[in-house]
Amino acid sequence: VDMSQTELDVARSKLPNDVRLLKERAQALSITTASVDVVVSHLALMLMDDIERVLGEIHRVLRKEGTVVAIVGRGFLLGPVGETYSQVFREVAAQDALAHLPMGDPRMRTETGWLELFNKDFEAVTFEDIDVSWQPDFAELWQSLSETYDIDRLTPAARVQLKERLSTSISTLEQPDGTYVTGWGLRMIQARAR
Repeated sequence: VDMSQTELDVARSKLPNDVRLLKERAQALSITTASVDVVVSHLALMLMDDIERVLGEIHRVLRKEGTVVAIVGRGFLLGPVGETYSQVFREVAAQDALAHLPMGDPRMRTETGWLELFNKDFEAVTFEDIDVSWQPDFAELWQSLSETYDIDRLTPAARVQLKERLSTSISTLEQPDGTYVTGWGLRMIQARAR
C-alpha cells in the first residue's frame, strides 16, 4: 500500500506479479476486515497524519492476534556528524526563513507516546532500537541529505551555503580514508492485535 504511484511502480518492478499493490492511504484501506496476518511498515508510520486512524485501520484489517511490525525513525544521523548537521541546518534554515514543517504526531517521537497510541487496540507492544552504521564520504553524505524533507525546501543559495558550511564544520570528523562515522537510528515496534 502506498499513495505514490512512483513508489508502487518501483515495488512492481521488484515483486512477483501475484503481489497485489494498492494505491491508497493508510487512513482508509480497501482491505477486508480481519483478513491479514501481518502488517509491516518501513519508515512510513512516523510520517503519517492522523496516526490514530491509521492504527485503527491496521487493527481493523488484522485478524485477532495478528501482528504489526513497524520500523520508524529514532535518530536522523547518529553521533557528532548528526549533531553538527542539525546545528548547521538550523542556522541556515533560520537565515533562509524556512517555515517549520511538522511531521507526524509528536507522540511518535518517544516510546511512551508509541505505547499510548498502541495500547488502545494492541497488546504485547515491544521496542527494539537499532543503530545502522554508515561510513559515507562527503559526496555520499550530501547526496543522502539532499533527498530529505527539509533540504529540498531551502532556496538554491541556502542549499549551497548549507553544503559548504557542513563540509567545513565536519572536516575535523573525517577519518583517514575520507569517510565519516555516522548512521541511522531506527526503532522496531511490534504489537499483537487484541
